[in-house]
Amino acid sequence: MSRKKTHSGIIICPEKSAYEVVERVVIILDNLTADEIANQLLSV
Repeated sequence: MSRKKTHSGIIICPEKSAYEVVERVVIILDNLTADEIANQLLSV
C-alpha cells in the first residue's frame, strides 16, 4: 500500500558564499508561504 509522505520543503543551492546563499533563501522566504513551500523541491 502506498502512503503519501509530506515534508516541509527542500531548498538546494550550488556552492556559493554564505552571504549569497542566505540572500537567495531570504528571497524565497519573503515571497512564498510555508504552505507554498511544503512538499516542494526548490533550487536557488
